[in-house]
Amino acid sequence: MRPGSLISADASRTGRLRPWAYIILLVPMMGALAYIAVELIPEWFSSPGARQARQRVANRLDPAKRYRELSDRLAVTDTIANRAALAEECAKIGRYGEAEQHYDHTLALPMGHDPAYATPPVSTEKQIST
Repeated sequence: MRPGSLISADASRTGRLRPWAYIILLVPMMGALAYIAVELIPEWFSSPGARQARQRVANRLDPAKRYRELSDRLAVTDTIANRAALAEECAKIGRYGEAEQHYDHTLALPMGHDPAYATPPVSTEKQIST
């Protein structure tokens, strides 16, 4: 079976037959490559699994990226939500002392005793206390 007919079958199955069938059949190899580049590859990379895989790879390559982003956000706007998010990220990457400082500072703020910000997650409490 020819690759063009497999691509045409996929285009038909997904409801994209009208514009692509002519292109795939009139310019066999280039049409199939164009269909793959324009329709299939973006579909593969936009799936939830692909997004999670990209996020895992990015976290492995630069584990402190989110920490830097949250630190920058806190430097611009020192809010309870930004500080709590930074504290949680500090705990995730193993900066337990810094996480504890952020949690303590959050508790000292006027709305810091709100249940959403008052205590660190249980896993962070265990790491901070050790």
